Amino acid sequence: MPKQFVIRYLPIAQEDLNNIFDWIAKDSPARALAFINKIDKRIGALSQESR
Repeated sequence: MPKQFVIRYLPIAQEDLNNIFDWIAKDSPARALAFINKIDKRIGALSQESR
């Protein structure tokens, strides 16, 4: 069974994601949200060890 790890965003990383969202949302709030959700999903996948 793969190990589960806890992934936590550092405050600077959260701020970067917020800035990315804000920049994309100027043109398309829906695309900004979809992009951030995609990043979050991929980062969440790091919580599973894949050896």
